[in-house]
Amino acid sequence: MKNKSQYPEQTISVVGSIFAKALYSSEETMALLGISRPTLYREIRKGELKLRKIGRRSVFHADDIVAYVNALPYSGGALKKVAS
Repeated sequence: MKNKSQYPEQTISVVGSIFAKALYSSEETMALLGISRPTLYREIRKGELKLRKIGRRSVFHADDIVAYVNALPYSGGALKKVAS
């Protein structure tokens, strides 16, 4: 069995607010958002994050990911802690 450190970590390139590609897999979307698979599918069921299909493949459009992040509520408590 190989040591986990021998596997290169997958990175997703984002330049400013422009994504490196238009469509992302579930795994890539989870990595971008820093969320788990159950959270990803919960957000899809709630209608907060749009899932698109190409045949049997599920993908997320970069614009939908940006819209999801922009729609997230601000946390006043977190802002106060950073400001003090």
